[in-house]
Order: sequence, then C-alpha cells, then structure tokens
Amino acid sequence: MHLLIVRGSLQGDQSVLGAAFLGDSFAIFPDQLSGSFTLNSDRTVTAIYVHETGHLLGLVDEVLNDHRADPKRPEPLRLS
Repeated sequence: MHLLIVRGSLQGDQSVLGAAFLGDSFAIFPDQLSGSFTLNSDRTVTAIYVHETGHLLGLVDEVLNDHRADPKRPEPLRLS
C-alpha cells in the first residue's frame, strides 16, 4: 500500500480530504484539514487513513449508495 501526502486539492474540490486509487494507493490532502475540524490534525489524518484503506480493501457502498460499486459485480459482496 502506498500513501501520498499531497499539497492542494483533488481537481479543485475543497471537500475531498483523501482519495483511493489504483487499488493499492491513496492520497491525503492536508491543506483541506484547516479550519472546519474539531479533532486535532493527527486524529483526523488517522481517520482519513482508515477510511481510505477501507476503500482499498473493497469496502464501498456498504451503507451509503454513492454509486462506486464494481459495475461487473452489481450485487455487493455480503459476508455472513
């Protein structure tokens, strides 16, 4: 797994704090953390790290249907 700490934002979107890509990499955008968070920056970065790692592990569309499911697998994988 690869982590990138990137200055700026993702395509100008100020609401994106992190993004997973390529199946083994994700980026955190620390410039977007200032101002609106009550948690300290270390805890916030840790939360983003855990969240994006979940995406790399395939944990998407489990609760919120944000249309990022695998189009080749229309039904989400359910573990029992």
